[in-house]
Amino acid sequence: MKKQLTAGQCYSNFWSNYFDFNGVSTREEFWWPVLFNSLISLFLQMFFFFSASVFMGGLFSVAIFIPGISVLHRRYHDIGKSAWEFWIGIFIGLVLMLFSLAMSNSAVGMMIVALYFFGFFIKTVIDLCQPSAEDKPKKSNK
Repeated sequence: MKKQLTAGQCYSNFWSNYFDFNGVSTREEFWWPVLFNSLISLFLQMFFFFSASVFMGGLFSVAIFIPGISVLHRRYHDIGKSAWEFWIGIFIGLVLMLFSLAMSNSAVGMMIVALYFFGFFIKTVIDLCQPSAEDKPKKSNK
């Protein structure tokens, strides 16, 4: 069992492990930065309501993109899964989107894509809420 980190330590780890795609991140190390980044984005949208909000929001999104991907990778490692599972799901959704754009009735195709991504989003959130693989009870072979 890992030592509990404060919200500030988790957010500090988010930025200090910018390019670290190896290792693990606990639920706290993943979800505290998600909360803080969401609040910062909301603040930027409210404070810079007009034209500056697009620039500031875009700049912030670019800044958190790489550390967000790296903490996602580490979170998948922590639950005992490969991050490739996430990327394959994204790829399948993009392929579905391309096929739906090529179809003559793209409204139906886009509905299928929307349903796929909704299900994929739910599955990903459930995965990211799982306890660490080392904290899960071991199954007996009886």
